[in-house]
Amino acid sequence: MYQVLDIMNEYFDEKNASSKSLLEEKKLPVKTQKNQWVYEKDPERLVAKFTFKGSDSYAFFISELASLEKKLSHHGNIVCSYPTVDISVRTHDLELVTKADITYTKKVLEIYRDTIVLEKKL
Repeated sequence: MYQVLDIMNEYFDEKNASSKSLLEEKKLPVKTQKNQWVYEKDPERLVAKFTFKGSDSYAFFISELASLEKKLSHHGNIVCSYPTVDISVRTHDLELVTKADITYTKKVLEIYRDTIVLEKKL
């Protein structure tokens, strides 16, 4: 299974960008997996479920996520239900996944990786 970020990086590379299709159908992931982004079609969006071992790391992730959204002025749909955080993101004005969404997903993964380091230290 391909990770969405790997597929989307090719798409947004200016030299390789195709104006006709976002992703090849045969490369699309079919299930949401924990702690990684997955492309879903109807409606078009990127989704991920992040799971945490403790309430401190859970709270840290949510706080950092809120700061990121303010900084980027780009917001996902977030459902927090300890010990998981479900996020869905797309550009609502266009009703599809854009470069802003890819930037958002990369930054969220960075926050998640930082959070995992925090969990290991607790």
